[in-house]
Amino acid sequence: MIDTKILLNTLLHLLPVLYGIAFFNYILVFVTEEVLVRRVARPLVSIAVAVNAVYMLGFTIFFQHVPFVTVFQMLGAVAFSMAAIYLWVETKTESPYT
Repeated sequence: MIDTKILLNTLLHLLPVLYGIAFFNYILVFVTEEVLVRRVARPLVSIAVAVNAVYMLGFTIFFQHVPFVTVFQMLGAVAFSMAAIYLWVETKTESPYT
């Protein structure tokens, strides 16, 4: 069986990498007209948001409280909220330039 604490720790360390890759990809979307960069922008953010949702759900189940206690947990929740809202707006407008 997978150790839940190790899985949560791995997801916690993976999240900044995923958000960083998505961030730099969006910089390329705004700076260049590369079709491939535009095509992978939304899936990258979707993966980061999905991993963040799995992390928050796993944290809540394992520790029996939502991850909104420390400053860093709150910043993670804000990042998740902003990314999820941006993803929703981008999906509605069908444009990566929102």
